[in-house]
Amino acid sequence: MDVIGSKKEKEMTIGVLDDNASICHLLETLLIFAGHAVYATTDSTDFAANINYLQCIVVDFQLSGRQSGVDVIRQAREVHPRLPAVLVSASPVPQAALQELSDVTILTRPFSSVMLLGAISAAQKESTGPLP
Repeated sequence: MDVIGSKKEKEMTIGVLDDNASICHLLETLLIFAGHAVYATTDSTDFAANINYLQCIVVDFQLSGRQSGVDVIRQAREVHPRLPAVLVSASPVPQAALQELSDVTILTRPFSSVMLLGAISAAQKESTGPLP
């Protein structure tokens, strides 16, 4: 039986970026309950400033402003090319983004906590290099 708080995977420091504060807080709470350290924010500038401390990122696809989640992941990977990433979206992600981010796990809302934790685990395994 999968339990949210089970320690199957190594604790990581996970960054969460979502422009909806309620969703950001929900994801933060879920990941903390699962045993991870979490840096959650609604501000992409703050997120980018803290990228060096993150071992995996969970980013919303449709962010307010000029950046998309794809842009955020692309910029994060300029610093850490093998950074595990999960992209979450309330709508289908365009094919071009899927091709560019072929190693990124994509979750479409609504998703369960078990699905999110599985996506993070898959993203971590997909990463072929050491975590930052």
